[in-house]
Amino acid sequence: MKNISIIWAILFAIIAMLSCKDEVPEREPSPLTNPNANMVYFLPQKSNVFIPKTASSFEVKVGRMVTTSALSVDLLLSSTTNALITIPKSISFAADEEEITFEVKIENVEYMKSYHFSIAIDVEQTSPYTKDSAEFNGRKVPVYPVIALNVTKEDFEPYGKGIYTFGVIGGSRNWWDKVREVEMMYSPLTKKYRIKDFCGFEGYHINFLLDSSAVTMVDLYNEISVVIEDEEEVEKILYSGFESGYVYPNRGMIVATINARKFEYKEETKEFYFDFYWRTLVWQIGFPEGNSPDKFTITEEY
Repeated sequence: MKNISIIWAILFAIIAMLSCKDEVPEREPSPLTNPNANMVYFLPQKSNVFIPKTASSFEVKVGRMVTTSALSVDLLLSSTTNALITIPKSISFAADEEEITFEVKIENVEYMKSYHFSIAIDVEQTSPYTKDSAEFNGRKVPVYPVIALNVTKEDFEPYGKGIYTFGVIGGSRNWWDKVREVEMMYSPLTKKYRIKDFCGFEGYHINFLLDSSAVTMVDLYNEISVVIEDEEEVEKILYSGFESGYVYPNRGMIVATINARKFEYKEETKEFYFDFYWRTLVWQIGFPEGNSPDKFTITEEY
């Protein structure tokens, strides 16, 4: 009897395994790349796009790896927002043309509200997979068959102008001018101030709130690292700050970080002091000119 019980147990186990195997859905095959595709991709683009108050559009860069003949490529827009987003149905390359731009129009939006949508390239003319490195115009960059964008139309208005002096960056380093005139902006909706293009690179700003002499930095870039804690993946912020817009070769974007630093405003002299710590993800930049903070002095208010 004992042997019969063991045999029945084994039979039931086999039947259970077979029934479970039948229930496993078949894996859909991975999409294949069209061997005749011109390998059209979106070139690197910030996923968060900010449109000035006076604008209603922005540009997106597209490149291709096969350039021998003229080409027309369809685009597909996917959006669930109530904003009116318009893209061309197709884009065209001339023979031998490697890179082009097209315009994305966005209307019927509220100020300072983010709208999400994505744009895809016709699968017949691209690879369905992101490439970490592709060569365009002599440089290697990551490229994408689809881009997801968050677009915000801002209400920042001109507030004044002033002189920005870099305390520890510039001078002996030729990344940007050590002293430069910059524009100051103000957002009535959010009460935020902005020093526009503070290092001279378009779209890279300092945003802050001002309460008497207290300066609070906002809208920060965060460098995220994934670590293992208690056998689980946890995201941690390595540092926070403002991207300069300058990418140092082989070391990455230079960032003015705010970690454990001081920021203040002196009303009597119209001077802001920003004690940034400058670094990249793999490089903490030395201070050949001493540890003096950056200074921004308002010279004119509108």
